[in-house]
Amino acid sequence: MATEFGAFWRSFRQVLALPLTTSHVTILDMFVTWKSLWGRIAASRRRQPVRFWIALWCAVSLLLWAAGCVTTAFRPPPDARCITVPMLLTGYCNCGKCCSWHRTWLGLGSPVIDAGPHRGDPKKVGYTSNGTEARHGTIAADTSRYPYGTIVEIPGYGMGRVDDTGSAIKGDHMDLWFPDHEQAMRWGKQQKTVRVWIPAGRRYVLESPPPAATNELPTAL
Repeated sequence: MATEFGAFWRSFRQVLALPLTTSHVTILDMFVTWKSLWGRIAASRRRQPVRFWIALWCAVSLLLWAAGCVTTAFRPPPDARCITVPMLLTGYCNCGKCCSWHRTWLGLGSPVIDAGPHRGDPKKVGYTSNGTEARHGTIAADTSRYPYGTIVEIPGYGMGRVDDTGSAIKGDHMDLWFPDHEQAMRWGKQQKTVRVWIPAGRRYVLESPPPAATNELPTAL
């Protein structure tokens, strides 16, 4: 039974990292594994009742925890103001190409930052500029415009939170985290209207203010 449970857990962790647009094959595999696991648990009920109830309690606890992680990972604060914004959306991952780092000593040493004022400093791969661990829902943004903690809802990706920055991320441009480079490149560059929850006390400023209204009539040519 330990083998089936281990396979289920590995499939389950993969599902948590998937974007909403990913194929459901992996999810189907997880539930096929779950079916096999449940069969083993049910068979052990007759032989070892105590072990059965312990396994059942663990399985139910895992599913309840999963439901909480999927639905409550990023929630807008109750006092935040929601606006819709046309946004340029790109993808990135933890690799050196996306996050501008490399390994010293011909690729065998520790990771260091490639460019900018911190060039040559040690790089903590997999962590954001805000100190949080990068995962699905991590967003890099221009924090002068969208401060850390800003919640964003992105069609085709889901809910996310601004926890990272980037030298090329300016204005109405957000970079979405993916677990690998292939998925990030598959997302590519997209223009979508997103919902943004501005934290209380912050004023949203238009990137390009519209021209002031005037009562003057246009001059005929």
